Parts: sequence; structure tokens; C-alpha cells
Amino acid sequence: MATWFVTGGAGFIGRAFLHRLATEPAPPALRVMTRPAAPRPATPPRANWSYVEADLLRPESYHSHLRGVDTVIHLAAVTGHAPASAYRMVNVEGTRELVNRARAEGVARFVFVSSVAAGYPDRRFYPYADSKRAAEEIVRTSGLAHLILRPTIVLGPGSPALAGLARLAGGPVLLVPGAGTVMVQPIAVEDVAIALVEAGRSTVVGTITIGGRDRIPMIDLLRAIRGRSKRPDAPTVHLPLTLMRLGLASVERLLGPRLPLGAGQLAVFANASDAPAEAGAAALLTPTFGVEEMLRAG
Repeated sequence: MATWFVTGGAGFIGRAFLHRLATEPAPPALRVMTRPAAPRPATPPRANWSYVEADLLRPESYHSHLRGVDTVIHLAAVTGHAPASAYRMVNVEGTRELVNRARAEGVARFVFVSSVAAGYPDRRFYPYADSKRAAEEIVRTSGLAHLILRPTIVLGPGSPALAGLARLAGGPVLLVPGAGTVMVQPIAVEDVAIALVEAGRSTVVGTITIGGRDRIPMIDLLRAIRGRSKRPDAPTVHLPLTLMRLGLASVERLLGPRLPLGAGQLAVFANASDAPAEAGAAALLTPTFGVEEMLRAG
């Protein structure tokens, strides 16, 4: 039986992935790394599943658990609005340590969950996207058989992305940074979990962006989110995107990541977040959820 080592199992995507894997008729043996004192994911118990309390930046705390592992599924990351140093330390250096240890222990396959943001042409003021892009390069040049997954905007119960968009959509007016015409293709967290299960079992390699069933303009997604909240129709107010990004970046230089929204996070309004048709993506996933179903679930 195959053995997988999973990081970030307690996170938003990680919980959905473990739940999906637990429903499989013959799941692999699993070693799930969690941060010390962090709550364990609520998943059905499996005799061949174990939990490892360890720190990604202290490889001596987990490297022995990589022995005998066939596949690493690397989900752990700093996300949201954080200092640039935190993104670099965990997302870049943490990935580097894990890759080095996986290679030293003879791990056969490395699956890295990145982000659509890593491929944005305009990543100004977005250290998270830069950190994911740098981590991808570490994986890509590791010499390991690897698959890099770039989910688009991930929606579902507890979605951080949905919470941020809902703040813009749910006020007295519908706030849209920029024109709102960039295309988005949100994906349900359940579909990401399905793709991850397949990614661990498949031999597909490379870098693949995965998205959901519907591809729509950002403004339509914001309107759908507002509709889900049962709030009445409201005027749409377009905010100057370039000025917002510059202004927030200037304030962040003084205050750090104390604001509820960072300049970098506005990159989603300046770049398309859709998934090109790729043969590898089709091998991993046929999306089952459209935007309306995702919003009902979320």
C-alpha cells in the first residue's frame, strides 16, 4: 500500500482533502503533519493514518516521518494578509526544506498546491503570489517527479476568498475595484479535494491550473455573492484600481499588514483567474460545481 505525507491538513483545502480521502474505499496510508498544538482535522479515524506534530521550518522535527513515503502532498502555506517575510519564510524556505528532505529520503512523487496568483502577469505589491511562484521553481527544479496544482479562487464553507469578496459585495453599494471585467473561474473546495486525490495517485507531471465549471466576469461573481446574501439590489460603484493599489501599498509601508485588505490582494481584480483547457487538468478533474452551487454551499 502506498504511503502519503501531507502538510497543511488542518487548513481550508487540507480539511476537505482529508475528508474526501477518508471516503475512498482504499485510501493510502497517511502521515499528516500539523503544527504543534494545532487542532487536528476532524476526519474519520483510519488505522493506517497518523498525525505528526512538527514545524515545516525545523526539518529535524519531521524528516524521519518521510522514510518509506511514496508521495508528498504539500499544502501548508501562509496565506491571507501577512508580512512579506512570513510568506518567504514558510512558503519559500519551508518548501525548500521539505523538498530537500523528500529527495534525501527517496520520495518518488511531490504534489505542490500553489495558486493561480503565481501565474499573474501583474503581481505588484503581492508577496504571497511571488512566494508561491518562487516555491514552484524550487519544486520544478528539484529533480523529483512533481505536479504543481494552481487552483483558481477556491470557494466553499469557510472560504477566506469568499469572505473577502463578500465584504465588497455586501455593503450599502456594490464595490468593484476596477472595471470588474477580468474573467474568473472559481472552483469548489470539494473539487480541489477530488483533484488532489487523483494527483496523488496519477503519474501526471507539470504545472496545471484547475478551475470550476463556470467562467464569468468578476463583477458577475460579486453580484452573485450579493444575491446569495439576500441583500437588496444596490448601485455599483467602481473604484480606481490603480490608485487603490498604490494607496494601500503606501499605507502598508508604514503600518505593515494591519489593514483588513492589502494592496497585493487587489491583484485578483487586475488579472484573470481562470483555468486554460489542459489535458492534464481533464485527467485530474471534471468540475462538478458551478458558481451558484458553490455559493449555496458556502
